[in-house]
Amino acid sequence: MLITSLSKPNEIVRLVSGGIFLSNNGGDTWTAAINGNGINANHITSGQIDAQRVNIMAGAFTSFRWDEKGLNAYKFDRDDSGTPSFFNFG
Repeated sequence: MLITSLSKPNEIVRLVSGGIFLSNNGGDTWTAAINGNGINANHITSGQIDAQRVNIMAGAFTSFRWDEKGLNAYKFDRDDSGTPSFFNFG
C-alpha cells in the first residue's frame, strides 16, 4: 500500500509485509522507518518515548540500561572458566 501526501506528493509512505518505508523523492529511494529490526530513530522528529526500561544491546547482552534509577553502563565479561558476569559502572 502506498500513501502519498496531498500537499507534498514527493513524500510517500509504503506499507509492506517487511515494514514501513519512507521516501521524500517520489519513490526514487526508500529508507526503513519500522521493520523487524526495530524503529529507525532518524525518523523520530518529535514526540515522547515513554518506556519503563530502555536497553541498548551489544549483541545479546545489555551495554546500557535507562530506567527510573538513571542510566547505567554494563560490561559483559567471562571469567577463566567461561562463566559470564556483568559489571555495572553505574
